[in-house]
Amino acid sequence: MKLNLDIPTHCSLIARYLAQEMTASEANDFEVMVSSSPHNMVLLEDFRRDWKQIGNITMKQPNVDKAWQNLSSKLNEEALVESVNERPLHKQAWLRATAAVAVVLVIASAFLFTSILNQNITIQSTAEPTTLVHSLTDGSVIYLEPNTTITYSKRFGKRSRSISLDGEAFFEVAHNPQIPFVVETTSAQVQVLGTSFTVKAIKDSNFEVLVQTGSVNVEAKARKANRVIALAGDRVTMANNELTKTSGVVSPELRYKASRIQFKDEQLASIVKVLNKSFGANIVVDSDSVGYRRLTVTFVDSSIDSVVEVICAALGLEAKYENNTIILWQP
Repeated sequence: MKLNLDIPTHCSLIARYLAQEMTASEANDFEVMVSSSPHNMVLLEDFRRDWKQIGNITMKQPNVDKAWQNLSSKLNEEALVESVNERPLHKQAWLRATAAVAVVLVIASAFLFTSILNQNITIQSTAEPTTLVHSLTDGSVIYLEPNTTITYSKRFGKRSRSISLDGEAFFEVAHNPQIPFVVETTSAQVQVLGTSFTVKAIKDSNFEVLVQTGSVNVEAKARKANRVIALAGDRVTMANNELTKTSGVVSPELRYKASRIQFKDEQLASIVKVLNKSFGANIVVDSDSVGYRRLTVTFVDSSIDSVVEVICAALGLEAKYENNTIILWQP
């Protein structure tokens, strides 16, 4: 996706923010924009560390115009801007600083703000027999079965919570009566406020909803009048565009646990939340900074102790066992 810029907006925004040269209102708007994605927040912290390191290095006065030419060429080569106006940067200190560190920030900041401005996020699981777990910003969690795709807006959770599904997934939806959670498939729409359920939507001929807790409203798209309310334990299927409900077929005590479960670039706090539900465990992280750490990992037929061991080894953490609680902390 191309960004409509005529100055090095992305680098300069970061530079102005880190140099504390924004007004309070500008800083607040910038933080709101970055906070739209936990990954952006982590990247910003990386930029902050780089900024401090650069500030401690004595450098000769840069050739600002040349630096901007190099930056401009790089952005155009990567198709990250449509047009760039050549501007002398020597008049403002924060622009001079931006040019000095452009080589450090250009690729990362382009990725950061391309991600922010991108309209949709698409998550795909592979054909391998592994359940891919994906956490949403509202606290909901989706378990994607193999060959499943979900798509949702970058602004998910702001004014709507809508997910497009192709395949099969189990949803644990965070309760929010003001913003219903909607799963869109090619043949039907499933709407909830807060519950757990499975939706299978594999082409038009294979649609199924299994409600574990709470209730859902299922509406066929081809025939708007056909709508059913399914409660915990109910199963909803579709044949010839007609929805049918069967009660008492789903156990409300069923805990979702796959033999092979994968987390891809997930925050540790989100991983722990899923593991606690899957294993009936009580794992806690001792600080937000530890919870923000990200991890890509696959667990295969693992015990809770082996899971904790893998997490600690991957992130350089240690585990402390107190009664029935496992505390993960940074030594």
